[in-house]
Amino acid sequence: MTVQKQFDLENYLTTGVENIVKGAIKATLKDPKESAFMVSFAAASKKGASRRRQWADKGEHIRPFSSPVSPAPAIYTAAAAMPEATKVA
Repeated sequence: MTVQKQFDLENYLTTGVENIVKGAIKATLKDPKESAFMVSFAAASKKGASRRRQWADKGEHIRPFSSPVSPAPAIYTAAAAMPEATKVA
């Protein structure tokens, strides 16, 4: 009898992002500007992963990858930032 581990999508996606960043850093070692960008991107990616874990602990899923096709949440739309009186119906 084998015991199946529960699949952790959040961990799987976060590890995928980390692997992509590691590969990109290796690919940019010959260009100092690209390397500097990738190092800063890697730091931001690690910070994002930490934030996603914190939100996941609270029961909120935040995607590591965003699709340009999917609609933006209301908090990111221009209409959401406009005062109620200036919104067009």
